[in-house]
Amino acid sequence: MPEISRFYGIIIKMFYEKSGKHSKPHIHVYYGEYEAVVAFDGEILSGDIPGKQYKLLMQWMVLHKSEIELLWESAMNNEPLWKVAPYEKNADKPDVIGEDIDYGEDKSGFTHIVSVQPLS
Repeated sequence: MPEISRFYGIIIKMFYEKSGKHSKPHIHVYYGEYEAVVAFDGEILSGDIPGKQYKLLMQWMVLHKSEIELLWESAMNNEPLWKVAPYEKNADKPDVIGEDIDYGEDKSGFTHIVSVQPLS
């Protein structure tokens, strides 16, 4: 499974398998002992990831939405995948998402998206 990005200990991989159990476009995310399959809309399809890393992942996905979608198309066509720039916090700029995504925490302490507002 090709690695497409890595930042703050988060490893992101992508592949497409027509007979796979996830039909939604998604990425595979690894952080320490955690593993999750996360759809492009932020839904965690399987596994889990700590809240702080989930928020960083969502910010990265918003920044690179078009590129991730192109990667998915390439993966579906069995074409080579490429690396996507890692997420880097910029001290001069606020977080990309900030108030645009509302998060909720489940009983086990993991964070999930509750609602998403378009970026303005």
